[in-house]
Amino acid sequence: MTTTPDEDVPEDFSTIFFTELPDNVDTIERVIKQVACWKSFALLPKPFNQRTRSGTFVMHSKQDALAVMKRFHGARLECTGQPSTVRWDSRALNRHKTELIASARQKEGVTRFEGVARFGSRATDNRSSLVAISSAPEVAPNSKPVVKGSSPLPNLSRSAPSPSAASDVPFIAPLQHHRYEEFTSAPIVLEVRMSQVVTPVTPVTSAQSATISSPPTPKPTMKQILAARKAKAKAELLQPLDRFLSGSTQNPITGKRFAIREDVSLCIRHIFPDSSTAVWFADEAGRYPAEEVIARLSDEMQAFYALTPAPLGEWVQSQPVAVFAHDFWCRAMWLSDCDANTSGCSLYLVDFGGELHNIPRSDCRRLDKRFGQDPVVAVIMNFNLPGRPDADTLADLASLLSIESTLQGRITSHDCADIFLDSLPYQRVSLGLLLVQRRLEREGTMACLGVCLAANSAHDVYVVNGTKQEAFEAFQADFEVEMATSDLPPDLDLYAINAALFTDGRFYRCTTTAIDRDGKFTVQLVDFGNIFTTTADQLRGLTEELATADLLPDIIRVSGVPLAKAEDPAVVEELKTLCDKLCLYEPIDAEEQEEDGAPRECRVWDEHGRAVLTGNFESVCRFRTSGLRYKEDYQVGQKLAVFVSYAMSPEFIFLTKRCVTDMTVVSDPSLMELQVGLQKRCPEMPELACFPPEGTVVCARYAEDGCWYRGLILDFTKTEHKQANVFFIDFGNEDPVPLADLRGMTQEFFDYPMTVLQAQVAGLDHSAGYTDAEIAGVWDILKNCRCTFTIRFFEKFLAVGTLMLDDWGPSPLEEVLVRLHVLPAQRVIIQNFDDH
Repeated sequence: MTTTPDEDVPEDFSTIFFTELPDNVDTIERVIKQVACWKSFALLPKPFNQRTRSGTFVMHSKQDALAVMKRFHGARLECTGQPSTVRWDSRALNRHKTELIASARQKEGVTRFEGVARFGSRATDNRSSLVAISSAPEVAPNSKPVVKGSSPLPNLSRSAPSPSAASDVPFIAPLQHHRYEEFTSAPIVLEVRMSQVVTPVTPVTSAQSATISSPPTPKPTMKQILAARKAKAKAELLQPLDRFLSGSTQNPITGKRFAIREDVSLCIRHIFPDSSTAVWFADEAGRYPAEEVIARLSDEMQAFYALTPAPLGEWVQSQPVAVFAHDFWCRAMWLSDCDANTSGCSLYLVDFGGELHNIPRSDCRRLDKRFGQDPVVAVIMNFNLPGRPDADTLADLASLLSIESTLQGRITSHDCADIFLDSLPYQRVSLGLLLVQRRLEREGTMACLGVCLAANSAHDVYVVNGTKQEAFEAFQADFEVEMATSDLPPDLDLYAINAALFTDGRFYRCTTTAIDRDGKFTVQLVDFGNIFTTTADQLRGLTEELATADLLPDIIRVSGVPLAKAEDPAVVEELKTLCDKLCLYEPIDAEEQEEDGAPRECRVWDEHGRAVLTGNFESVCRFRTSGLRYKEDYQVGQKLAVFVSYAMSPEFIFLTKRCVTDMTVVSDPSLMELQVGLQKRCPEMPELACFPPEGTVVCARYAEDGCWYRGLILDFTKTEHKQANVFFIDFGNEDPVPLADLRGMTQEFFDYPMTVLQAQVAGLDHSAGYTDAEIAGVWDILKNCRCTFTIRFFEKFLAVGTLMLDDWGPSPLEEVLVRLHVLPAQRVIIQNFDDH
């Protein structure tokens, strides 16, 4: 890496970058303060397998920084044994040299940075609130004088004039500060000398002077005419961009999409009202490649629009535009006009991830297609959050996610991620779990954040509180030291407390719960809850002090689980997914202690903030498909005017009755009544503890519209995050649904009749199955197509018959599929219905 010579560093700059530091703040302070003291410092986050740290230090002076670099650069610290690297922080140095000049605007003798405050911030929290006091007569960057009232930025790297008059336009600047800096120092003061503005004076002819004739207007040369034609032709070549290419969750170094479960570093640029966010991804060095893309596009747009002065013209919703604000070109999306009394508008900056308001229209241009080839770099992402966001949740979200600071996350899908924050020692807490904790605190409930150790049943769960974690680990370390030299014989009586050798080769406190005839002992670890079988030679006695030491973990029972279901295999399996992970648990009655040391009843949330085992065990699996009934009794030979509401394959379809003469569906008041009841009751119903078995009728939330419908559990996905494949019985479509979006069926909702007829089209050979292309092809033909279905016979719950497509002649479905090459002719079979 290229290092900056000391002579090129300004005298008022004192920020250094230090690597191979010990992983202890007190040790860092003791080592570095042997040479000099610092004003502030920030350490970079480290992976779990890394033993050293890196960070930036703001010293009191350049001399102090030089002294630290001279003393420690290349030196091996005793506490790490690794050679350290100490150099000037080039990122902070570049910003120190150019930030004030590039962003300052003169107004009444004081220039300031202006911008849109980040979500949930106060004006005093804006990281762009630096001031520059102008006191001296002149400043000349790059040997070009700057006069009072003008911006010095055109004299640096960009020289194109602003298309509008100098005005204070709100603007979100690109991320320019170091992500680990602590802004604890006083505002930076920049001395800028201003020269007086020379006012041009127009000569005035005196009354006594003679009349002066105007000189003839020179004719343009051929070179000027050709240049004008070329500029006009180039301006007319502007091809407006229809829409932006969506950003993707990709590695900024390799350009490849992030893999599922891959850890990433990102910074939040904007939080939307639906809790989705615009983010920038960071590389391994903590830099944001988005900044380079934005700077490149700004230079290219500046050169292009200097020859293409055409304004935006007619405005349409979400139209891509190029906007010029604070001497910077950037890509944006038009949102709306601000109000009828102003000519300003509101824009969303697709690369910065923020909004601008009151932007003059004269500062906007149609965005040419050449600037739409780069996907937007502020990627829209959703975070795995419990429930739907309300105003309080968004406020908590904004307080937990510091705008423009680097966070750690893990990709869970191509547009979704888990975000982790350091809240407990040695742990990464998910954002969803912290939001649940914040909500409970607002409600006056103090829930405990901890780690689940073991779950033997719903009434025997071991959890260690996060506030006791260090004491818990210290006790186990001391216990291991004692056991290394202990030779006390064990107490072989029932319920005696001894030390047992576990599968990891270490001894732990245990209680004997059973002794069989073969002399084997069933024991349960006192501090961890694990239950296993061992022999007498694997046991050791304990001193009275160790045997009676306080129990640090909490033993809880999950609220809402009846005793009869506490040891159910499905319930225990669900609870075991909590082990060795963070969870949140809230005592139902924190003031009342359980009698006889019985476990305390608690509500529990898993590492993602989802409620665990909230009851409703008795009524979930009672409702099966055999109890469903149709709205009417269908008869063999009956002809039905229908639409196909869903096609699972060319053969198995679901039909909805329609009016014979037009394209409208026959409305069913009972179906509307059912839907109203589901939307009202389901959000208040408790979540299921585990997935019901296949064939169970449940209430399920459809992902596309977020509404609740009756559904049938078909089977389950085989992905890491288990979901149920649900068939929505009143509409015919199928979709995977997570456990959190399932609710138990009630008798009231189950009694509503089905209005969708499940049917099978006769005349197709299904022995070879159907490809995805064939299924998609038949659905393209059947959707919005008027049909007539004739029932030939019934197979249990299924109506088998022929389907005529009224809009195709009418013609049988199989004939249309062969004609359009959706299926080969050999897949059509001759069906004789006389046998039925």
